[in-house]
Amino acid sequence: IVLYFYNGQTKLVEEIGFCESSRSASYVMAEIEKLSFMGRTEQIYFCMEGNIWCYDLTDGKLTTKISWQEAEQMFVSGDHSCIVIKKKDGVYFLNLEDNTSLQLEAGESGEIVPQGFIGNDFVYGISAREDWILQSDGSYARYMKELCIQNAEGEIKKQYRDEETLIAGCSILGNQIVLDRVKAVNGSIQEA
Repeated sequence: IVLYFYNGQTKLVEEIGFCESSRSASYVMAEIEKLSFMGRTEQIYFCMEGNIWCYDLTDGKLTTKISWQEAEQMFVSGDHSCIVIKKKDGVYFLNLEDNTSLQLEAGESGEIVPQGFIGNDFVYGISAREDWILQSDGSYARYMKELCIQNAEGEIKKQYRDEETLIAGCSILGNQIVLDRVKAVNGSIQEA
């Protein structure tokens, strides 16, 4: 990957950095399409070889920001300015625009269940342990009673909660969220 700077006044192109990869050009391009972003902090973020890299324009250093191996799940906003990573130790919201991060909390009795992005706002559910239902294969289905939409600053913009039903999941279609709701009756699940 070669990083260039274009000066509009002088109409000159200057090479400012180079990142070597052992993968084919088509593979590298597919990864870069997953994530490539430059924010206000003079740092360029991109995905390459299973990692999210940060190239700092001020000192020319290339560092690994996140390893895909650390992540159980990863979500990238539509404009690539925000990333949410679910790891074993929690769920983290990274705002690449200003290089800030915060850990999302569900309290002691539950966990955050990432769903995706609407624009740069992150959609997630909160699943309380009492709403987990044991499946026949021994795993737990983590149903949610609450769905939240949070912006990059950590502010909850919207919350949805229904005491009568559980949320099994959702689909995000543009600016619309379609909920898959169920009811728990005597330890079994029925459509709502």
